[in-house]
Amino acid sequence: MMKLLLKLEQTALQTPDRPAYIVGTQTVTYGELVSLAKRDGALLRREGTSPVIVYGHKEPAVVRAIVACLYAGRAYVPVDVCVPAERLQNIIRQTGASLVLAARPVCVPGVTVLSPDGLECFSDREPQPNGNRIAYMIFTSGSTGVPKGVPVSCENLENFVRWEQTLPCLNGLQAATVCNQARFHFDLSVADLYYALCGGHTLAAVRTENSLDFAEIFRVLKKSDVAVMTPTFLRLCLTERDFNTENYPKLSCVYVCGEPLPKPAAKTLLERFPRLCLLNAYGPTEATSAVCAVRITKEMLRDDAPLPVGELSAAATEIFIENGEVILKGKSVCGGYLHADGDAFFVRDGEQCYRTGDLGYTQNGMLYVSGRRDGQIKYMGYRIELGEIENAALRLPGVRACAVVPQTAPDGTVRAITAFAEADAFLSPDAVQTALRRTLPSYMVPKTVRILPSLPVTANGKTDRKELQKQCRT
Repeated sequence: MMKLLLKLEQTALQTPDRPAYIVGTQTVTYGELVSLAKRDGALLRREGTSPVIVYGHKEPAVVRAIVACLYAGRAYVPVDVCVPAERLQNIIRQTGASLVLAARPVCVPGVTVLSPDGLECFSDREPQPNGNRIAYMIFTSGSTGVPKGVPVSCENLENFVRWEQTLPCLNGLQAATVCNQARFHFDLSVADLYYALCGGHTLAAVRTENSLDFAEIFRVLKKSDVAVMTPTFLRLCLTERDFNTENYPKLSCVYVCGEPLPKPAAKTLLERFPRLCLLNAYGPTEATSAVCAVRITKEMLRDDAPLPVGELSAAATEIFIENGEVILKGKSVCGGYLHADGDAFFVRDGEQCYRTGDLGYTQNGMLYVSGRRDGQIKYMGYRIELGEIENAALRLPGVRACAVVPQTAPDGTVRAITAFAEADAFLSPDAVQTALRRTLPSYMVPKTVRILPSLPVTANGKTDRKELQKQCRT
């Protein structure tokens, strides 16, 4: 059994009535979670050995299913309700999943779909031997137009949990309430889910299925000691002038990850919460959510220098720079993509390594990230390959060419995505957006689509993306 499950059981034994997970008016205690998940896990071992799709949003059944898969020794694959049916089918094909554990109704032809309570139908089967060492798989944007599966092993996950529990301000908290912002199919959620459950804390979720409900956001934050969020979400919270230490006295730590942290947001937060610990973390999905973090101090905000993203001496992996690119090496790095080739992963000195594609440098024991080597962007915390959006558009009848560009703020933060399409006259921007929603998650659908007679080209005959960036500003 994984060590993190032993920690979960210890809390359930000592304080069975402590809330493990809260969403809206629903609460699941540690006693209930462990009892139900162990039962479900035993039944999952009778159903088969393939990865299990866990479908839903923030329902308690989603967390129950995740823990049940860990007990069963079967990889879980979180898929949020925002994922279109075609993409869900692609994920099922890639994983070979035979079962969807669904927190709400979903139609998936050719695959068994059950709620966790429906697993009793396998009780008369024999348990299957399972040597699986994959804890979960998260699918990220792929430049070819096909999502890439990232299998994270039990060893990867336990290394991350050990590292996270040593972070300043998180280490030593007792029975804290941890605010979850990210959807469970986004690897930022790994940070709050496992910090809470492995530390005996309470995870309080903010529902973000349709649109942001600010009343719910601030209601959850009011009760939270720790909040895990993207910098974009932090900026949204800071638009509320009453978001300060007087009105939110419990909040003692904010952990941000997933995209660059703008200095103005960090400065405003620490001005409103003078005693708060702000942790700026960094790490890709391929290295188990995050590999390093640093506490942002007021001294770091006094000049125009960029903010560090982690302390090298306290990182979960070895971090070094080669040809300006950040390379990770060690136990947090997964073994490679699911059914995808590439030279991003390699072995050195017997240890797994990953070329992140992030440009960066080290200075005074800190890691700094300055950009990307490719067309990948971070938007609302999600990692997006612009090429995947372009390929999805090119599959639409009437679209001859497409270029997708980000709209950025002065600090480099991506504020929106715009698609320029060279297309037949009958296609409207609304029609393109509607079609893209059938194949792409909502956060990948361009906010603006512009139909052009032809895309601008450079003297070398390539699409002139700089010109398109200018058109975004007009």
